[in-house]
Amino acid sequence: MKDLGEVKYYLGMQIERDESGILIHQERYILNMLQSFGLSEANPVRTPLPTGFDVHAYEDEPLLRDELVKLYQSIVGSLMYACTTTQPQIAFAVSQLSKVASCPKMFHLQAAKRVLRYLKGGVKSGIFFQTQPQSQVQLVGFSDADYAGDSASRRSHSGYVFCLNGAAISWQSKRQPVVALSTTESEYISLCQCIQEGVWLRRLFGEFGHDHAGGVPVFVDNQSAIALAQNACLHGRTKHMQVRWHFIREMVAAGEVILQWCPTNRQAADILTKSLPFERHGVCMTLLGMQPHDDRVPAADAGVLVLLSLADSMLWVAPTHGQGGVV
Repeated sequence: MKDLGEVKYYLGMQIERDESGILIHQERYILNMLQSFGLSEANPVRTPLPTGFDVHAYEDEPLLRDELVKLYQSIVGSLMYACTTTQPQIAFAVSQLSKVASCPKMFHLQAAKRVLRYLKGGVKSGIFFQTQPQSQVQLVGFSDADYAGDSASRRSHSGYVFCLNGAAISWQSKRQPVVALSTTESEYISLCQCIQEGVWLRRLFGEFGHDHAGGVPVFVDNQSAIALAQNACLHGRTKHMQVRWHFIREMVAAGEVILQWCPTNRQAADILTKSLPFERHGVCMTLLGMQPHDDRVPAADAGVLVLLSLADSMLWVAPTHGQGGVV
């Protein structure tokens, strides 16, 4: 057995270390994708999908030929690996494109190529884990939902992300399994999916010797969903909800998670539920511990959310200035 030193390349991910922290990116993988699909010289774009993108648009457009269907499926499959490793900001785009993997149209193929062009604009963009004292391990979750976002089924779209000391380590962007009858219900369903992951992560970190003091903070931008999770009483507009979603209440009562409200413009999971404008997209990337693709949106302008305590307050910190304010 030979010691090869610190890992620098693993399963398509490149790992770079310096005194400030660790950057995990997929420059080589992305460049290979671009070359494989003939987009090495394509012009980059600033967002994965245009704002308001609807995968069900152009219903009357004919289906692609078999060879183009295979090309589309190859692109989406390649993007899927990138979005599950170091590129969470394209997770929503990939989830939308995956809906039509068996019956894509030219509109969808162009959208898939657009995501590749987006990655070309930041081939070395990845997740940065800043150096921290060994005892300082802060796990924070964000949960969001886009109510009735699917124009065909009218199902909502869930998104959650967990960050370790300000860098994303686990995320999901997924259409909800049932039709929600209100914004509150859609946020509540997404919150349940988020909390399941949060409880598992908390216990996993405990096995690694990093016991999380108190419950895992989970930030939600819907106060009604938080109130529903903290109140076991039945209400006329929520009594129809399936029992499994009320798993939230048990975890909140047990102290496994602590629900906190945050404003929508500081909701990191927003990027996992819809296609955002460029400026908002860049802010969300910063909240995930990533550098936006365009230097016109520096990380310092977006700031980061730092948990002060397990109380209902957060500190908004601009990294380079060291200034912030209590939300």
